[in-house]
Amino acid sequence: MKYPIRSIALVLIFLQPLFGQGAGDLNPAGLTGHTRTWHLPEGAIARLGKGSIADGNHAVDFSSDGRYLAVASHIGVWVYDVATNRYVTLLPTETQPTSVSFSPVGATLAAGLHNHTIALWNVNTGRRIGTLRHEPLYFPTVVFSPDGITLASGSNDGTVQLWKMATRSVVAVLDGHTSGIEGLVFSPDGTMLASSGDNNIKLWDVSARKEVATLSGHRDRVEALAFSPDGTTLASGAWDGTARMWDVAAREQIATFLVHVTSASSVAFSPDGNTLTTGSVKLMIHWDVATRDRISTQDTHRHWIQSLKYSPADPDLLVSTAYDGAILRNVKSGNLVKLNDFQDFRSMAISPDGATVVAGTGTGTMVGWDLSDAEELSETERYAGVVYSLAYSPDGNTLATSGDGSITFWNVATGFEIADLNNKMLGNVYSMAFSRDGSILASGHSGADHQNRIRLVDAVNLREVTSLGGHDERVNTVAFSPDGATLASGSFDRTVRLWDVPKQKNIATLRLLNSVEFVMFSADGNTLVTVEQDEDIVRLWDWRRGVESGALEGHDRAVAAVALSPEPNILASGSFDSTVRLWDLNAQEEIVSLTHHGGVRSLAFSFYKPILTSRGSDGTILVWDMSPYITPLKPDPDFDDNGRVDFADFVKFAQEFGFSHGDAGYDARFDLDGDGEVGFSDYLILARAFGG
Repeated sequence: MKYPIRSIALVLIFLQPLFGQGAGDLNPAGLTGHTRTWHLPEGAIARLGKGSIADGNHAVDFSSDGRYLAVASHIGVWVYDVATNRYVTLLPTETQPTSVSFSPVGATLAAGLHNHTIALWNVNTGRRIGTLRHEPLYFPTVVFSPDGITLASGSNDGTVQLWKMATRSVVAVLDGHTSGIEGLVFSPDGTMLASSGDNNIKLWDVSARKEVATLSGHRDRVEALAFSPDGTTLASGAWDGTARMWDVAAREQIATFLVHVTSASSVAFSPDGNTLTTGSVKLMIHWDVATRDRISTQDTHRHWIQSLKYSPADPDLLVSTAYDGAILRNVKSGNLVKLNDFQDFRSMAISPDGATVVAGTGTGTMVGWDLSDAEELSETERYAGVVYSLAYSPDGNTLATSGDGSITFWNVATGFEIADLNNKMLGNVYSMAFSRDGSILASGHSGADHQNRIRLVDAVNLREVTSLGGHDERVNTVAFSPDGATLASGSFDRTVRLWDVPKQKNIATLRLLNSVEFVMFSADGNTLVTVEQDEDIVRLWDWRRGVESGALEGHDRAVAAVALSPEPNILASGSFDSTVRLWDLNAQEEIVSLTHHGGVRSLAFSFYKPILTSRGSDGTILVWDMSPYITPLKPDPDFDDNGRVDFADFVKFAQEFGFSHGDAGYDARFDLDGDGEVGFSDYLILARAFGG
């Protein structure tokens, strides 16, 4: 799908070895092929997105020569060549990195991981060269000293450990904070280390390995720290909404900047020391250090700016990160490169022909990929908040998206909005589903005054028909039966309600033990599939009789999503145990288990291609080859569904002849061979079926 706004996403991570080559000699070990294919799990054929960006103000770091940028994402560390605007390598990790730091000498890169460890790589070879363990270290912060001899790591228990890199051993434990370490920075000469995590900042003498001062004044947790280039001034940003400057020698506060009413989440000095840059909610502010005046304000991101870092080689180049990605900006010219494939995906849909995947983010944008073109990445900004749900019409011509209490319909061929149905009274739209014939769209809502309703929309004329009430809490999920006569809805109120669609009437209610996360009908319509919050099984129901008829058991943690394949008896389930499992629905037996790096939040099958997509909590979407397990459906030449292939079907086909995927009017039903074009080969298939 093509959107009006496009941007190719870029972001990477890099570090230099401890001894040997200097920073200018770095030559990161590159990976061949498209970045979508790097370090994929078995069975996956592509990765969309590069993982949501790590929290905190140490998620990015430049190499000392400024050529490379290292970015910590939930699947590993990416290394980006700033000059060529391309990724050069991915350093995969067993669990999400939370911080990265380049050694100022050599080719070593360090990353703090979520599992108490610090990973070390030689970037020249791309090889993992060591693992350090800091207990406890759930949200580790790491930073190298200016000479590369020492690595400091901050832990969530409030301690800082100093590591001698030559022996990879702990030489000191600095204890004094009352909460986890957030900010950690060496002075430019390496003699002093500053740390923060509670309301205070502590200064440590590195050689003596002892505290020399505590700087107090912030009224809430201090998140970010930065030394001026000459080392005389320390800047801090805190949850009290202020950034402050401190005279390091005098150990006293010398300036306060009111950044935001909520938090100053990041700070950075320009390389010449004349400018202090602060980040908060969406806003990046540049301050004159000498006069304390505001120089400029930029509305840069759509969420918290968590990291700020100036390039050591280019005084005008600044990188900032937030949940909506990373941005490389020339602060003088204003030119920027958005590295926005580090996204926090919240919803996903795949087109029926398997050619396009679209994801909704937590910051109101939709990102689309053309799976036939590895270079295609497009983005549209539409909502102020989360994009909760996406749904393709069965013919693939329309995409419905939801956010801010509205349902928006898009023309897939042009990428332009064709209708917006806004009903603020019904509140947020948490789920959507088209009927099999595409005539009705159902949506599940949560609104004020118990407006937890299901909305029925005429998807042809694009108008609301009615809304159905009955649930006591948010409607999480909706699904049509194959014949479109019945609608199932699942809610936080621990019920599944069945609705007669023509009569717009509740005909049955199933009462479950937990809130209902997902519902789906089997291909024959006889079985209802349900997923409950915090349950590690998928339940099967004879919904007409209101009794449970089976269960799919095998996941180790809660199941979060299910999807039915075009092959009627195969179901996919995704779980927080980071697996996608395929099941034989009739035998209620597992077929295969596939591994996603993060917990699986949603699944979708292509209708006409053997493809499954899984959206993970790691901020990626994996595309899986399903050809070993399913046979994709081919469109039926009986286009008017009258039970025979005749002249009327030929007329309909002739009207579509020549259209290709992406053209206005292209309908996947007429692409009988699934090659993305309605052409002569499709005509031959129609001709062979004629009269049948």
